[in-house]
Amino acid sequence: LQLNALANRAAGKGYENEDNYSNIRFQFVGIENIHVMRSSLQKLLEVTGTRSLTMSDFLVGLEGSGWLRHIKAVVDAAVFLTRAVTVEGASVLVHCSDGWDRTAQVCALGALLMDPYYRTIKGFMVLIEKDWISFGHKFADRCDQLDGDPKEVSPIFTQFLECVWQLTEQFPQAFEFSEWFLLQIHEHVHSCQYGNFLGNNQRQREELQLRERTHSLWAFLMSEKQNYLNPFYSPAYSEEHPVLEPSTLPHHFRFWRNMYHQFDRSMHPRQSVLKTLVALKESGRKAESTVQVLETRLQQLGVTPISTSDPPAPPPTRDQHANPLPPRPASLILGAPISQKEVQRQEEDEQDEMGEEATESTDNERTVEGSSGSESRKQSYGELEGTYNKELGKEEPAVVSLEFGVARMTC
Repeated sequence: LQLNALANRAAGKGYENEDNYSNIRFQFVGIENIHVMRSSLQKLLEVTGTRSLTMSDFLVGLEGSGWLRHIKAVVDAAVFLTRAVTVEGASVLVHCSDGWDRTAQVCALGALLMDPYYRTIKGFMVLIEKDWISFGHKFADRCDQLDGDPKEVSPIFTQFLECVWQLTEQFPQAFEFSEWFLLQIHEHVHSCQYGNFLGNNQRQREELQLRERTHSLWAFLMSEKQNYLNPFYSPAYSEEHPVLEPSTLPHHFRFWRNMYHQFDRSMHPRQSVLKTLVALKESGRKAESTVQVLETRLQQLGVTPISTSDPPAPPPTRDQHANPLPPRPASLILGAPISQKEVQRQEEDEQDEMGEEATESTDNERTVEGSSGSESRKQSYGELEGTYNKELGKEEPAVVSLEFGVARMTC
């Protein structure tokens, strides 16, 4: 690449003369020209368009195309730019031979890494409008919109969108939009249905009066914003990590299946996890809206809606646990009267209310054997005191009694 820059000096391009500047550092990045990129994409499409490929043939073809190496080179340059600005605090001048291809790729991707605003749906539209459309990327020539020179066709903008997708795979919480948003933009760059990407520069668009005679893609995408939201997006994550530091190790770059196989009818329908999450969030949003409408109607009818946000009732205290169970009423089916001991218990409760001295409650408990609680305790556990307490080393268990047919523990 440095040799190409030296050769371009003869045509008035190339790079700056170091003698005219002080305290500068040149950094040549390994991004190839438009012809190499065009050839690389053609090789990739030949591989993806061939049926009945073996795994070995597919991997060899993917490696032979060099496509992922070119994607990595663009990301490497953007990472270098980001570190120079955010870590070193340096001013960086970015340019290629003409300034409308590799320059747009590196600057736009660097801004995406440094500013969380450009990672939102609206911010990403602003970024494309600023660094691609307004700065003169030749969409008409590069995207082959007209019958022009085939040597001018090159997937420069496609590479940028794929670099963004690679970043969304590494930082799923940092981007408000999903990959379907990127695919929709890529589709309409080539469809010529909207006027944003027609022409090679801003002058041509103004001469053609595209603003008055065509529709804007951004308005269409904003009207369907809910379809492109990323369910993993977290604004708090962007606040904590305003600058992204992606890894550029080779194993972090993946083949973009939904880009290069989206029209393959031979593939079985597959359920996208991303679309499933979006559908779940949308159904939840509709359910919340329905709840709000119903609560409003109840208030209009004078009915107080039950709040699901009230705190749960506190657990019963120890005193509440100690309260005896209420007396059992007479059976309506058998017609059996209450027992004599139950009558005696009710009389004792009335005496307690009158201020008289109450008898010990442990002698009034009905045990399984029918005797008092103290006798039952002596008969049941007296013989086991040595074996149970001394050998096992555990405390004496509480008495299990039947109070009105309900088993409960008493201490």
